[in-house]
Amino acid sequence: METALQRIEEGILKYAEVAFWDRIAIKEKLPIVDWVSSTVDLHFDLTSNASGKIRLYPYQIEPLKATEEKGCREVTLQWGQRLGKSTIWKLSMLKRMFDGGLSGLIVYPSMDMAIKTNRDTVLPLLRTLPNLRADLAAIGGRRKDSYHLPSARSVLYFIGGGAQVVSYTANWGVLDECDFIKLEKSDAEGENVDQLRALRLRMQTFQDRMLIACSSPTTYGGAIHQNYLKGSRGVWHLRCLKCGALSSASQLSFKLSTGGYAGLQWEKDESGNLLPDSIRWICPHCGHAHTYEDAKAMNDAGCYIHENPANLSHRSFQAGALANPEIWEWRSIAEAQEAATDASGRKFLANTILGKPYKHTREGDTSISIPDVLAGKMVEYPKDLGDRISLVCAGIDQQSSALAGSKYYVYAVRGWEEDGSSWLLSSGIAQNTAELSSIVTASYHGLPVSLALLDAGGFGDNAATTDPLVRQHPNLLYYKGGDDRTLSLRGKPWKPSETQRSLLLCNALHYQVKLLDLLYGPPRPSGYQWHIPQKLPAGYLEQVGAMQPNNRMRGGNGEAFANWTPSSVRHDFFDAEKMAIAAMEISCRLIPATHFRRGKIPLFMRVELLRALAVAGIKPKK
Repeated sequence: METALQRIEEGILKYAEVAFWDRIAIKEKLPIVDWVSSTVDLHFDLTSNASGKIRLYPYQIEPLKATEEKGCREVTLQWGQRLGKSTIWKLSMLKRMFDGGLSGLIVYPSMDMAIKTNRDTVLPLLRTLPNLRADLAAIGGRRKDSYHLPSARSVLYFIGGGAQVVSYTANWGVLDECDFIKLEKSDAEGENVDQLRALRLRMQTFQDRMLIACSSPTTYGGAIHQNYLKGSRGVWHLRCLKCGALSSASQLSFKLSTGGYAGLQWEKDESGNLLPDSIRWICPHCGHAHTYEDAKAMNDAGCYIHENPANLSHRSFQAGALANPEIWEWRSIAEAQEAATDASGRKFLANTILGKPYKHTREGDTSISIPDVLAGKMVEYPKDLGDRISLVCAGIDQQSSALAGSKYYVYAVRGWEEDGSSWLLSSGIAQNTAELSSIVTASYHGLPVSLALLDAGGFGDNAATTDPLVRQHPNLLYYKGGDDRTLSLRGKPWKPSETQRSLLLCNALHYQVKLLDLLYGPPRPSGYQWHIPQKLPAGYLEQVGAMQPNNRMRGGNGEAFANWTPSSVRHDFFDAEKMAIAAMEISCRLIPATHFRRGKIPLFMRVELLRALAVAGIKPKK
């Protein structure tokens, strides 16, 4: 007769058997979009007023699907603000934990942002899964820099953007608002490690990995835009409700070949005030005028069109405010366009509304707003500048006035820090060689001029004017600018003249590009800042800003720094600054390292020299 104990034992065995087979059974994974829609409730998000099961916006669906697509290892989101970029990585994180086996790392712009985001959304989201809620409540589940979740076989670390990604290994990672991540320290050679590249390297050992980079864009050289270009480059498109044609949502208006404009259009009253009821989206294909009430349906039927659809391993997506009429009303978008009358307004329109990078532009063309940019370089010099400068060099442009025999010299003396940042220490016009001699021999913050380059000019009277000066000062050499074709430089930026001992032949275009990049190029994570004082000699800003994009060249090539040409304004100070950069590079090759303030070539130049050797396939001597 079966006893009660036997029945209990049999029940336990049956339960254990079922549990065993349940654990080893291969369960079919529910696709992430279906799983999210049926599992996640919005009440978890303390920053949202919504509740109930999450409803994805149309432009969010494909990027979220991509985080689980076979062979896809990277997703990049270049979206405008308030469009739910972080929602994508948070849902991807939760699904990976639900499936089990996540080794994750979140890189935030700062630890303050990490603490706030974790408190308001990440931690509440993890607690929506009962097993994770129990793990977090256990001792050791929540730590200062991580969450440990044994039931999901998962661990999640998070850091502020200033810390380098060097001691983490992850199969899932995210850089949140990566355009705003600034590294605090450099590597051994002083070069900031790109956080995307660093995290990508830390994830290489995993076949099934996912790296998500998201950010509102800043400049064309920003991390998010550069990474977006490396991916499939998908742009969100709206669908016309009449003809069904798709139109890019990354621009507000379209210029028609027949004249006039389509896209988002509106009218104004006699006082120039925007008329909200007049706002329409006009299809550039059929001319149908959509009202704001049509916006949701246009997006529901919209889709991404990828410029490089074959790139399945890296899916990148761009979207702006037009993709989400529930958050961004057309009136707000139109008002932002109307307010874009200065650099600040245009930047807000590009970055926030359109989800696109921004560069300064002048009304009516695509050239850089040079006065605005140069004005931003004017700063108050720090009191400890003397301790920071490692090297001083000068460039001198030789000129002749209309009066016969009257010459003058436009000069710029610049000091460099170890990180490549530079400061204009002195500038102006020397009226004679005696004044020029005092500039070359002066001490600047306790440092002599290591090398000054004097434009050889073409006046024919150097023998009587500047030759004695060059012979007198070992740190003063002639500069002759040209190109590789005219000077036979054979790909090198400079070389000593074979016929004149005190003459250096330099590729002027090479140093033009270097200076223009410092002036107008994308900002680097650190260093290479180009500074000018608030008090400048007359004509300085106009002459430095005289080099401008060549608008005569077609196809946009005129904006390349190598194609910039001088305007009708004189460009003497630009040439002097260009020669100062040449003097700095050349002095780091000609002058013994013991002559520098710290007993060796500045750090940024050591890094550049090592990089140049690596490109050439030459291993440096130990």
